[in-house]
Amino acid sequence: MTIKKHAIGFSLVEMSIVLVIIGILAFFSVKFVSNIGRQALNEQFKNDLQRADQAIIGFIYANNRLPCPDINKNGFEECGIANITGNLPIKTLGIESSLQKKQGGQIRYGVFRKANANLAIDNDLAQLKDRFEPLLPDSAASNQSNGLDLCLALKTASLTAPDNMQLNIGSSSINVAYAIADSGALDANNDSVLFDGSNGSGVKFEKPNKPHINNYDDNVLAIGFNELSGRLNCAKVLAETNGGARASFAAYDMWRISTVYKDFRDFNVDYLQTQVDVADAAWKIAIVTEIMAAAGVALAIGLAIADPSKVAGIIAAAVAAVAFADATYALAQSIIGYNDSKDALAAGKVQQTEAIASLAKALAFKDLKLAFVKALDQRGFIR
Repeated sequence: MTIKKHAIGFSLVEMSIVLVIIGILAFFSVKFVSNIGRQALNEQFKNDLQRADQAIIGFIYANNRLPCPDINKNGFEECGIANITGNLPIKTLGIESSLQKKQGGQIRYGVFRKANANLAIDNDLAQLKDRFEPLLPDSAASNQSNGLDLCLALKTASLTAPDNMQLNIGSSSINVAYAIADSGALDANNDSVLFDGSNGSGVKFEKPNKPHINNYDDNVLAIGFNELSGRLNCAKVLAETNGGARASFAAYDMWRISTVYKDFRDFNVDYLQTQVDVADAAWKIAIVTEIMAAAGVALAIGLAIADPSKVAGIIAAAVAAVAFADATYALAQSIIGYNDSKDALAAGKVQQTEAIASLAKALAFKDLKLAFVKALDQRGFIR
C-alpha cells in the first residue's frame, strides 16, 4: 500500500500574506520609532526654551532689564529702539544650544518695548531708566536705576491697552513681556523656513499652547507682564519700598511736631523767666513799700506824741498801721509769687529739656527712616 506524502513549506499565497504582514508591521514600527524620536527631539527643544528662559531671568537680575534681540544673528543683543524681535542673543546671555546649531535653526526672541518720554509710563522693558522714585518728605530724593524701575514698567504695561505693533501672541494680539520660539525639528508647513505660523517674522508669536499638527511643530514660551512681575517679586519689593516711604513721611511729621513742641517749650521758658523777673520786681517793690509803711507808722506815732489833742495823731497812727499791715501782706504774697514763679520756671526748664531730648530722638528716627527707604530703593528687587 502506497502512502502519499504532502509537500512541506509555504505556498506562494501564504508567503505573500506573511510578507504583507511583515511590511505592515515594519511600516508601523518605523513610524512608531520615528514618532518617539521626534518626541524626544521635541522635548529637547522644550528644554532649550527652559534654558533660555532661565538665562533671561538671570540677565534681568544682573542688568535690571530684559535683553534686546539679536538682529545681526551673531549671538549678541542689539538695542536699537526699533528692535523688538529677532534671534535670542545666546552669546550675550552666555548660552548656546548645540542641538539648535546642529539643526541649522535659531531661537526667535521678542521683547515688549513701548517707550515714552514720560518715564512714569515708559514701558521699554529692554532699557534701564529711572522710572520709579519713592515719594520722600522735605524735598528729599532717591534717584536709583534698578529693578524697581523694571517693576514699575511691568505694572504700567499690564494696564495699557493691547497694541499689535508691540510684541504680542495669538490672534487676539495679547501683549507679553517677552516670548521665545523654537523652530522644531521640521519645516512643518513646507515654506522653506523652519519656523511655522507667525513665529518666523514680525512682532507676533503663536500661542504657547498651540498644538502640534501637520503644518506646525514649533514650541513657544511667552511670559506676561504680571507673570514676570510675580517671578521677580515686584509686588513685594514695590510695597516694601513704598511702605518705607510712607514710614519716612510719618517720621518726618513726628519730627515736625517735636520741633513745634520744643519751640513752644522754649517760648514757655522765656515767658516763665519773664514772670520770675516780674515777681522779683514785685517782691522788691513790696519790700520798699513795707519800709515806707514802717516809716509812716513811726512818723504817725511821732505826730501823735506831738499832738496835744492826741486825736489826729492817733488816727494817723492807725492809718499808718493799716498801711504797714497791707504792705507786710503784699510783701508776703510777692515772696510766695516769686517762689511759685521760680518753681514754674524750673518745671518749664525740665519740660524744655525733655522737649529737646524728644526732638533729638525724632530727628534721629526721621533720618533713620529716610536712610532705610533710600537703602530699599538702592537695593532694587534684590532683597
